[in-house]
This record gives sequence, C-alpha cells and structure tokens, in this order.
Amino acid sequence: METTATGEKKYGFWPKFAVISLICIQFTQAFAAPALASIQASFPNVDPTIVQQIIALPTMLMVVSSIFCGRLCAAIGYRKSAYIAIVLALLGGVMPAIMHSSIGIILFWRAVFGLGYGLVFALCISSINVLWSGKEQKMMIGLETFIGAACAMGYSYLSGVLAGINWVYVFWSYLIVVPFAIVIIAFLPEPPKEKLAVPLVKEDKVKGGFGNFYWMFIILAAISVIFTAAFMNNVAMVIMGNGIGQPHDIGFAMTFFSLLFSIGGLLYVPLRKVIGRFMIPVLLVIFGIDTIMMTRTLNLSTFVALTAIYGALFSLLNCEYNVLSGTTVKSRARIGDGVSLYIAGQGVGQFVGPFVCAGLAGLLGFTGPNYQLLVSGPVMLAAGIVLCIIVAIKKGDPTVAKYVEDQKSAAAK
Repeated sequence: METTATGEKKYGFWPKFAVISLICIQFTQAFAAPALASIQASFPNVDPTIVQQIIALPTMLMVVSSIFCGRLCAAIGYRKSAYIAIVLALLGGVMPAIMHSSIGIILFWRAVFGLGYGLVFALCISSINVLWSGKEQKMMIGLETFIGAACAMGYSYLSGVLAGINWVYVFWSYLIVVPFAIVIIAFLPEPPKEKLAVPLVKEDKVKGGFGNFYWMFIILAAISVIFTAAFMNNVAMVIMGNGIGQPHDIGFAMTFFSLLFSIGGLLYVPLRKVIGRFMIPVLLVIFGIDTIMMTRTLNLSTFVALTAIYGALFSLLNCEYNVLSGTTVKSRARIGDGVSLYIAGQGVGQFVGPFVCAGLAGLLGFTGPNYQLLVSGPVMLAAGIVLCIIVAIKKGDPTVAKYVEDQKSAAAK
C-alpha cells in the first residue's frame, strides 16, 4: 500500500477486489427469483403472495439493516461489520436448502439473508466513499455497478438452470459467498478513523451533523426513485397489455436492460467528465423522453431499444447517487451514516413508488397498461428541466467533497 502526495493511503488490487466482493455478495439476491415457480409447486396450499415474500422480505429487511450500518461501523469498525454481514448472508442464503419443511422456515432464513443483504450493500458504498476520492472514487463506483450487474445476470442464469432440476439446489448456490468472504476477510481495509481537528461548533452540527445539502439530496434521491423505478414495476404490463410482445419478450427486453445497466457502470467516469455537475438533470430529462416514447410505441424492437437506454440511464443515475451519498455529508465521520440513510431512502422510495404512481394516475384519470408511465415520464422530464436551471444558477460540483475536517485543517495551516 502506497500513499499519495497529500498523504492519503493508496490501495492496490486486492483491497479494491475485497470491496467489490461485497457487491458480489449483495447481488446473490438474484438467485431466488427463478426458483419461485418451483417453490410454489412444492407448497401448493400456500398463497402465491406468501411465496413471493421470498423475494420481497429480504428487500424490506435490507432497509432496516442498512439504516444501522453506519452506526455499526462507527462502533466496531468496517471489517467486523463485514464479518457480521457475511455470516448473515451466508446462513440466510444456504439454510433454506437444509431446512425447508415449511414456507415459514424458508421465510425466516430469507429474513436473515435480508439483514446481511442490506449490510453488504451499505458497506460497499461506504467503503468506496471513505477509502477513495475524486476520479478513483467515481471509477470504483462505476466498477461496482458494472460487476454487480454482471453478477446478477450470471446468478439469474445459473439459478434458472438449477431451478429446472430442483429448487433446493438454488439455495446451495449461495455457497458462492464463501470465496468472496475469504477475499474480504484477508484484504478488506479498515478505513482510518477520521477525527475532527477541532470539536464541531454549533453551525457545523446543523441537521444532525450532515448539513442542509445532504438532506436535500436524500429527499431528491428518494423521490426520484419513485418515478425512475416505475418502468421496472410495469414492464410486463406494458408489453402484454399493449400487445407489443409475448411473455418471453419480457425476459428478452429485460436482458437488454440488465446488459446496458452493467455497461453504464463503465461509462460513468467518461460521461461524468463530459456532463459534469449537470449529470442528474440531464439524465432525468432523457429518462422522461425515453419513458414518454415507450408509451407511444407498439413496435417490439423500438421498445427493446428504449428499454436498453433506460437500463444505461438507471445505472448512471445510481452511480451518481452513490458518489453523492458520501460527498454531500458535512463531516467525514458521517460518511457511513450518510450512505446508510441514502440506501434506506432508496428502499422506501421503491416500496412506495407503485402506490404513488398509481395514485397520481388515478387523480389525473390515466388508465390502461401505460397508466403509471404516463405519470413518471412527464414528472422526470419536468424535474430534469427545473434542475438544469437550478444547477446553472448554483455553482460548484457536489461530487467534490468539502468536509469540515479538511477545511479546518487547511485553515490551521
């Protein structure tokens, strides 16, 4: 491990691989979905809605565990927190293969997995924001998105093959956590504990020590995911309801979404360099245009192309948000908490999104397969235009962190 000219630690391949391994564990959530039909067949007397909780329950528990991740890291450190996350994810993932006499037992272990699922995601983003800065930080965020999406596609394919043999084998697949765990245990760096040069004065403690801008960002991110996630929640309804394609075409379209989502991670750094601080407004404008075009096409090829574009946009927006979750806090000591609250907010936004979009569609009188997209498209377009004006007026790049410790240290010199 080397140091930069400013005295910051410079981490090599293995520490970076260890941090990225956290996201490889987080995306093992993708294993379970292809097995739902087979599990339902094994429990024919169980309501399908209950079986679907095998997917939904970990997502809900992710919100809970991610909220506390920052405080856990502050109390026992990042490495020990990672050990807890690994144990929860591994046990919760594998145990349904061993104990599956009832759907209740399976759901219990899925809840355990959800707690680890939330922790590893928050740990990955927090670690990147704490250990790296500037271009290297953005590069790691992009790499995390690219590799995570690639893992999700690989996991889904493997799970589909195994589910066709026996759904129990799907849960044995969670043993893939073990090699990643070994790398994490061996190489995950413990971020240096950042201490304030002088105690925080009253004005630095505003809004819980995070600063006003951080809370504005959290609210924006949570609201925006309500509308950006509307496509994923409605893609099957749109394709089938509009007669665009058949059931297998839904998977075909989403394959392109996933592929471009992965590629978006690689495009983040060069595009961020070109677009700069207008990244979020520009993405929202294109989101809106893309979504509106989806509601106006009945051609499958056009719809798939628009879906692929949407995947890249969603990836780029997530990359930008992941960076901002660490750079918009007021103090380095709050990075872990800032990331935790951001991830929890995203989870809540995705959960309430269908209800909000459906409610707005009802108020506006929209009906039919496109009803939620008829809301989300114009909202994102309008929000992007408004933000373009605000960003043009307000100078400064929010991805360039201005931590109070750095300002006070510079003032002391």
